[in-house]
Amino acid sequence: MSTWAAWRGGALLMVITPPQPELTHLDESYRAICDAFNRGELTAAEARSKVLALAHTDDQGRTWRVDTSKSGRHAAFRYEFGDGESGHAATKTALPNPDLAHLDRAYRLICRQFDEGEITASEARVQVMSLAHTDDEGRTWRIDTKNSGRRAAFVIDVPAPDRDDEFTDEPLGEYVYDEPRTAQRPAPVDTRRLLTSVAVLGTAIVLIFVGVRFVISETWSAVSGDSEASIIVDASPDQSIVTTPPVTAPIGPAPKIEAYGSRDEVPFNVDIEFGRSVLDEPLIVHRRGIAGAPRALIVGTIHGDEPAGLLVTEILRTMNLDQPIDLWIVDNLNPDGFAVSTRQNANKVDLNRNFPRRWEPVGKIGFWQYAGPSAASEPETRAMMRLGELVNPQFTVWYHQDYFRISPGAGRDGEVRERYASLVNLPLLPISGGSYSGTSNVWARSVDTDDGISLTVEFGPSPLRQGEAAANASAVLAIMREYFQP
Repeated sequence: MSTWAAWRGGALLMVITPPQPELTHLDESYRAICDAFNRGELTAAEARSKVLALAHTDDQGRTWRVDTSKSGRHAAFRYEFGDGESGHAATKTALPNPDLAHLDRAYRLICRQFDEGEITASEARVQVMSLAHTDDEGRTWRIDTKNSGRRAAFVIDVPAPDRDDEFTDEPLGEYVYDEPRTAQRPAPVDTRRLLTSVAVLGTAIVLIFVGVRFVISETWSAVSGDSEASIIVDASPDQSIVTTPPVTAPIGPAPKIEAYGSRDEVPFNVDIEFGRSVLDEPLIVHRRGIAGAPRALIVGTIHGDEPAGLLVTEILRTMNLDQPIDLWIVDNLNPDGFAVSTRQNANKVDLNRNFPRRWEPVGKIGFWQYAGPSAASEPETRAMMRLGELVNPQFTVWYHQDYFRISPGAGRDGEVRERYASLVNLPLLPISGGSYSGTSNVWARSVDTDDGISLTVEFGPSPLRQGEAAANASAVLAIMREYFQP
């Protein structure tokens, strides 16, 4: 097993790379497939088939495969092993150090106590920070709180020797294990030298940017005659996405939606403020398309620590709409939580448990699904309710993260869910765990028209690739075209 070490703050931080150096070729193959998918050379189904075919059997008879539910820019791995007489395969997580299993169990117990409201967030953090294990080599393992999720990630903290070595051995790559995983820390830098370098580099970049922008502007004007031209961005699995330059927003604050008496009066292609957050941040909706067309309402994020959907709404704001549609886009319903990367809003309320439809009191302040003191107690919730009643959407999409799935349904609702899942290559699996009263998805169905559908899309924990985001943007238009056109 190779290791990489770097100095930081008088301690040696170490990252353990996979025990199988041969996995590097699997990771390279995985990234090559992802690149081909992003360039539009492979469909989502073809890319997934190729990724699932990647495998390596080590000298212990274990077959390593890519874990598609946890892979991101690099591959995450799991291995399969025979169970003896039956010969069936089973999946097992590889820990970087078997002795850390008890730390992981303690970490998950603390998380469960916090989730159930038995301890506060500060109490949970103190307990997690106190977890440690010293191995036979004198290395002290601790929980890496920045990279831990449902399972613990680990970092080694040992005293720094009296020498100036910066690296030992070369890293194999930025591998991500099945949870838990270790965290890679940067080596320290000289602050004065860094500031000087940044200043020089910044000046050079500004000069280059100004020059390049002038050349591009002059060239573009000569070629296009100052006409509005289309730009191709990363392709979806099935087709290219064509975007047009966004409409320039008016100078000054966005107009407020209260200024318009009806849906038909709300203008297109400008940002409209439809409410304010707890900390008085504007909540913005952007309308595109044409009046009288089928209506879609798309929400990029409602939980501040689940930002993947923002890339989808960014594409929807600019892509070419080659069909009749009345598209309403809310990038961020929780700007306060997003600013500090927390699930809840500034009142520590889970907005996705605060809507009045089937609302029930859940937890208390500090609980991750705290539903608030009453139904629709939060200004963000009330603002979305007013917007929903105004738009009366036929198709609503709420983007979330970590579960990597779309929940199945029945009838026409089930058909739409299955079709959307097939377009973006997400599995149809039930969503379980936690409490699901007062959700935005259930509330949205109460303001949809008779044939309206509200859909929750759960991405995985890794950031979306451009191709994945483009596929979801295309899927919105495909669903509207296939199910909601008159």
